[in-house]
Parts: sequence; structure tokens; C-alpha cells
Amino acid sequence: MLKNLARVPYVCAVLLFSHLASAEVYKTIDNQGRVVYTDRPPAKAKAVELPNINTLPQDKFIPNVGPAFNAVVDADTYQVDVITPASGYVLQVNERNLNVSVNLDKALQPGHVLAYFWDGYILQKTAAMAITIVEPTRGEHKLHVDVMSKYGKHLGQSDAVSVVVSGPNVPKESDKVPKK
Repeated sequence: MLKNLARVPYVCAVLLFSHLASAEVYKTIDNQGRVVYTDRPPAKAKAVELPNINTLPQDKFIPNVGPAFNAVVDADTYQVDVITPASGYVLQVNERNLNVSVNLDKALQPGHVLAYFWDGYILQKTAAMAITIVEPTRGEHKLHVDVMSKYGKHLGQSDAVSVVVSGPNVPKESDKVPKK
């Protein structure tokens, strides 16, 4: 943070004087013998040649398209389908856990994992094609599964599945407050 604050005066100076780079600069000497630089030509001013500003050529944009690029992307992508639960599934009062299973169009490559998302938050990252969500909270939820590389790159995503958990939540033994 302090490193960025130290750059503020430099940036302000560059912005302040950047308009001078494209304008003519004139040098005059006033009545007291002081040297004055200005962008407005006074009567007895002489134009000053400024050195060129260091610049770099603009990078050439090379789009990542074409058969070779698409072939590489297709090799690392997955088609992900949530098999269970079906979208719109209602977890009944007597069901305490939700079983989730997925299908992939090909085997997971080394370093790739399945990330199970529940309402946008990662529940678990694993290579397992099925997990169990223990005692999910009551209400309507969205579930989807992504395939991710070990570097966090998304390589495929399932459609979102809507799940409704009905009935009262039964508190766990550890959540109960002792009575006085």
C-alpha cells in the first residue's frame, strides 16, 4: 500500500506535464535575469527543442483463434452432467442427506478435480464422481459441478440443478444448548 502511495507524486507530475510534450516550449529571460519557460510565445521568446520522449512501439495483437488453438482447448475441456439429484428434486423431511453424482464425457486427467458448488460456494474439491451432502439446510438451493485444473482453471461446468430441502432442520447434538 505504501509502495503505491509513493508513486502518487510521480503520476501527478507525469499527468501535469504530459501536455507540454506535445506543445511548443519557449525560453525567455525576464528583467531580473531569471530564466522562464512557457508554452505561450512572448515577444522576445526563442523556441526550445526538447529531446524525444522514450516510447515503446505498440504490441501487435494476435488473437488466439484458429484450428490449432481450438484443438488445444477442446483437448482440456469436459462435458459435465449432474445425474442425481434431478433438477427440481425435493429432499423430504425423513431424508437427512443428499447424494450427488456426476458423469463426465471422459476420464479426469491427472491434476484435474471436480468442484461441487452449493449456492455458489465450493463444498468440496475431489476426484470422486459422487459425494454426500450431510444435512443440508432447509430452503431452495442451486447445485453445479465444475472440472478444474490444479491451477484453478475451469475446464467444464454442469448446468445448475435446483434442489429444495423441506421440513425442519434437526439440530445436531453439538448445536444444542444445555438447559439451566
